[in-house]
Amino acid sequence: FASCQSSYQELPDDTVLNQLLANNPDSLATLLEEDINPFLLSDMERADYGWWLTNAHRKQNRNLINDTLIFYTLDYYKTMDSPRLLDTYLLAAEQANSSGNQLLEKRKILDKALELSQIKKDTFKVIETISRIIHTYDAGEDVHRLQELIELTKKYADNEHKIHSVLLLTRIYGRALMLDSVGKYSAIGMKMAREQNQPYLDYLFSRDYSKYLNFKGRDKEALKVLKEVEARAEVGNEIMLNYIMTWTGLNNMDSAQVYID
Repeated sequence: FASCQSSYQELPDDTVLNQLLANNPDSLATLLEEDINPFLLSDMERADYGWWLTNAHRKQNRNLINDTLIFYTLDYYKTMDSPRLLDTYLLAAEQANSSGNQLLEKRKILDKALELSQIKKDTFKVIETISRIIHTYDAGEDVHRLQELIELTKKYADNEHKIHSVLLLTRIYGRALMLDSVGKYSAIGMKMAREQNQPYLDYLFSRDYSKYLNFKGRDKEALKVLKEVEARAEVGNEIMLNYIMTWTGLNNMDSAQVYID
């Protein structure tokens, strides 16, 4: 029966696992999946195993549908108030909706993570968790809850993470269909991004601001914003959608067709 048993009865040192996760998640996943049997580990190490394996799969951009062990990890980490607990909630939320049809379950787990991050006064995790929660809402859905998240974001928007909080506010206002606020905060974000020399954020804010201008029927201004950001920053393929919307608003279908093709 020895050949059926795992060659490891305990996990490698955290330093080794951290290095593998950062530099070679494929090797980490292979090590955990092929060389270690989680059921031959202690309860604590089995919880840690779920943590490392789910993180490795996430780093590999794999669907987490088979990573159900993360819920064992979550329950165990709750009993010891692990410093990994907040991140484990986020992993569990992602796993819960890995099939794509469990948004409400994902939201429920993220709401618990948000509550805990406030208790721990972890500003960064509050903002990160809110940024994930808003994707569980369709545009215009439960505007009252979205307004609560707006106020919470403002409360926790400290100076260190302020520009990211402004971006988050822009996105929440968009979900709540509060277009004037989208315009206000995306304009503020554009200015901040340029002052801080953050071209990628400049690009994101500029796209949001151009969409706001489109919705307001100010398509000439939107076109100017798009051309200016292209001159300042490296842009992605997503900007084509902005150009299609803008040229369509200007009744210039030939120019819009260029981006459609």
